[in-house]
Amino acid sequence: MKKTILSIAAMSAFAISATAGELAGYVPSDDAAMPAVSAVTDWSGFYGGLTGSFVTRGVNQYYYSGVIGDSHDLTGAQYGGFAGYNLQRNNFVYGAEAALLFGDVYQITRPAFFSDMSMDIKARVGYVAGSALIYGFAGGSMVTWDNNSSAGLTNRAATGFNYGAGIDLAVSDRLFVGVEYIMRDSATEFNENPASVHLATSAVQVRIGSKF
Repeated sequence: MKKTILSIAAMSAFAISATAGELAGYVPSDDAAMPAVSAVTDWSGFYGGLTGSFVTRGVNQYYYSGVIGDSHDLTGAQYGGFAGYNLQRNNFVYGAEAALLFGDVYQITRPAFFSDMSMDIKARVGYVAGSALIYGFAGGSMVTWDNNSSAGLTNRAATGFNYGAGIDLAVSDRLFVGVEYIMRDSATEFNENPASVHLATSAVQVRIGSKF
């Protein structure tokens, strides 16, 4: 009995000693000590790039003394550039952007009417999710247009507003690509008939740019 008790005591002492040695030699890894934190892409600062705009829906309406006259569908594409500045607070981004695009957006039934330039000023608010910046915007637009089939309706400018939403995706520290959906609503007033011309378009715009 004494031998049995002594054997159990010896084995217990050996197990306790071995366990204490393992605990003394254990060093927690950095991964175990620090929980994983997802990185937030930095979108702050100046940026600029190139864009292409493809009209998905558009209408040109003539107003005669408050009465809607002819109405024509619009189609076409424009290309140009954009530049802006972002302020970032944690995951939220606030900024302003200007864009200038050239190209013909014309009446399907009367190609003599066309819009050949669009200028947009936007205020943007966005949220950063990983490497993506998801944003909405609103601002002012000016478009120039001509109607070569009507005397006096050439080299005109229509002003109005724009709004929409988009997403930019960072593909490196500086380079990003994106897509946005923009709606423009502009009008030109006259002192003769027609009393005004109203342009409303919706477009999908693809973007490639760089942060500075």
